[in-house]
Amino acid sequence: MDVTTVPKPNNSTADRALMERPAASAVKVVFFVSEDWWFCLHWLNLALRLKERGHEITIICNVGSDRERIELAGFKVVPLRLDRSGLNVFNDVRIASDLLAFLRRERPALIHCIGMKPILIGTLAARLVGGIRILNHFAGLGYLFSSSHLKARLLRPLVMLGMRAAFSGHEVHLVTMNRTDRDVLMHWKLNSPDHTHVIGGTGLDLARYPVLPFPKSGPITIAITTRMIEDKGLAGLVEAFRKVRARFPDTELLLVGKQDGRNPTAIPEEQLRAWDREPGIHWLGHVDRVAEQVWARAHIAVLPSRREGLPVSLLEAAACGRPMVATDVPGCREVVIDGETGLLVPLGDVQALADALEKLVASEELRQCYGAGARDLVERDYSLDVISDRVAGLYRSLVQDGAPDGVRDGSPAGAGM
Repeated sequence: MDVTTVPKPNNSTADRALMERPAASAVKVVFFVSEDWWFCLHWLNLALRLKERGHEITIICNVGSDRERIELAGFKVVPLRLDRSGLNVFNDVRIASDLLAFLRRERPALIHCIGMKPILIGTLAARLVGGIRILNHFAGLGYLFSSSHLKARLLRPLVMLGMRAAFSGHEVHLVTMNRTDRDVLMHWKLNSPDHTHVIGGTGLDLARYPVLPFPKSGPITIAITTRMIEDKGLAGLVEAFRKVRARFPDTELLLVGKQDGRNPTAIPEEQLRAWDREPGIHWLGHVDRVAEQVWARAHIAVLPSRREGLPVSLLEAAACGRPMVATDVPGCREVVIDGETGLLVPLGDVQALADALEKLVASEELRQCYGAGARDLVERDYSLDVISDRVAGLYRSLVQDGAPDGVRDGSPAGAGM
């Protein structure tokens, strides 16, 4: 949820070592993503670390108010009007044509496509150009893979057929954020195991998410930081919180995140405002500084999602030393280790969710114990240093056409997943 800022230059020995890495390992890379704000939210810090290693990076995306921030960070931005949820074939053909022209002109060594539509269009364009390595990064297997909506069920087999054909080339590699998603791609036969890798997220800048002391006064506060969409389990969370508050009146629930009107499962603003009027529930909307504005105030993180790639919201909470409650689904179970960093509950079980939250509300000792375990997990497996090393190694291996450096049998060495 945090809006990433461009890190200031640091004169530490470690930073100088990164800056002084030999340019021989540099790769000319194009990031193809849907939105500039989404790139800033999740990928900017990782791109900066890759740039420090000498890689030349261009960002292709829809542009809005965050274009300037990306350019100030030292990246070239190429605007491309991409409708991430629409089904306008003519518009998609136009986008593919524009991307094809760009790739022919610039000839990058690698295109890093993130999200469903950039993956489909980017793979097609890069394969038509030829000679470009393609890294398709599934940030999660969301609406298309997991939704029971009629639109998703009708589209799913058609999209799978198209991806199977598009991904068949030697130059195409896939990345997922957890092993379960990798297994799903293998089930659909979208690529071979040696061309499919697991890298746990985009890396969290631990300097921006320090361990925070728990609030010493006020109500016990539960918080969820996410987009306000049905797939995040918000309706069930509100129902569970009503049960918690009936037993523990001095508790509150923070709903932190903006209403995503372009998502098919977006929760109407009227519903969010109705929840906000209930006792103990506060919808804060978007916040810029999650650590300071949310986790300094909250005791417990929650995410009853249907499915995740790797939930950044939980990683941010974990880095700040907060215990977590989440559904036992792909992505969430990589961060919430039951009995170590928090508690897992069955998907859709409102009573189990309420019971888990009550358990943490009632026990300061458990909150402290799970919070410490959560911070240890992030430091070991999901920090920006760890993830940037893995991605840079994968770039090198793909461009050099060798076995992935630090990535074997579809998973990163030391991934801890």
